[in-house]
Parts: sequence; structure tokens; C-alpha cells
Amino acid sequence: MSKLILTLFFVINTIVINAQIPFDCNGRMFRVLEQNYQTVLQEITIDQNASKFTTLQSFPEFRINGIAYNRVDNLIYGVLLQEPYALCRIDGNYQLEVLSELALPTDLSFVAGDIAPDGRHLVLFGFSPHKKQNILAKVDLQSPTYETTLSPISSISNTNILCADIAVHPTSYVLYGFDHREGRLITIDMNSMKIYNTTFPLLRNFSGNVPSLFFDH
Repeated sequence: MSKLILTLFFVINTIVINAQIPFDCNGRMFRVLEQNYQTVLQEITIDQNASKFTTLQSFPEFRINGIAYNRVDNLIYGVLLQEPYALCRIDGNYQLEVLSELALPTDLSFVAGDIAPDGRHLVLFGFSPHKKQNILAKVDLQSPTYETTLSPISSISNTNILCADIAVHPTSYVLYGFDHREGRLITIDMNSMKIYNTTFPLLRNFSGNVPSLFFDH
């Protein structure tokens, strides 16, 4: 009996040690930034006067992007920019875990990502300035192998779209992005796999890109 109790204690203790600590997000916003050959995780706070970026953790030798907060398990998921691409996860203690290689085409950039509102999929937007077609990738976070589905998507104006980030609307499930090639907000229908890039007006004085998109409460 004592041996059984000791074994059970060891198993439970191991699970607790290895379990990831969830974030207490509650409206918090995060971003990753490549800086001095490493990636830093930052928290963004915005008030009426200014935006503040607080560095929480550094990840030497890792290039992390496409991060998104999962409100179901309260963890952050993202992509390691390497060949092959890999899925990673960051917990509330800012510890990085590499989960699995991802079958994503390496000739496309997958820096734009968000979690579907049901928490099941990490949705990634693939683009390249040199390719006409975009790719939408859905990584199943509940699959033991993180099964990834790739779907070609095209814009209604038949031009390629360059998005540095995407965001899924929490109630309508519409996927939004900002096309920094033309300088306008776009939407993506994840059922028809169509990009609507003529609905919103062009920003005439825009230059650069929009690296982060968020929805408020």
C-alpha cells in the first residue's frame, strides 16, 4: 500500500511540475518582437495618451511570430520561424514549449495568426510579395499531432494580400487583416475562402505595415 501511495504521489507531483501555468489575461494584450537576434515577449497597455510596451521575457535564438492568446486554456500559441516551421506555446510563467513541426510551405511567411473563438484552431495567414495566391492554415490544437489544414484563398480583386497580423472577431467569426500592400482593412470569409479587399477605404497617407490587430471588449 505504501508503495502504491508513493507511486501515485510521484505521478501527481510530476503532472503538477510539468503542467503549464495559464495566463490571467482579463483584457491584457501581448506581442512578440525580434530584437538583437532574439525574440522578446511584451505586454501592451494603452491609455488615452500613449501606448506602453513592457518586456516580460526574452527567448534567445528563437524567432517567434504569429502569436495568439487562447481564451479556452489561457495560453499563448505561436509559430517558430524556421525550416520546417514549428508550433510553440507560452505559459503564464513566460516559459516556451515547442509542440510540433508544422507542415507549412516555407516559401510563404506565416507571421499573422489568431485563435478561433472556440479555442480549437490556430489560424495562420500565409503570404509572399512574390506569389499571387495566399494560404489560410488551420492548426488543430486538440489533435495529438496538431493536424494542419491548408486552404488556398484569393482576393475578389485577384491581387495578393500582405498581412502582418490577423484577428478573428469574437462573435461574428469574421477574420480581419490589414493589407499593407494597398493600405486598407480586409476581411476573410473562412467558409468560402474569399478575401474581401475592396470594402474598406484606402488609407491615403499610410506607409509601413500594421504589426498587431486586436479587438476590445
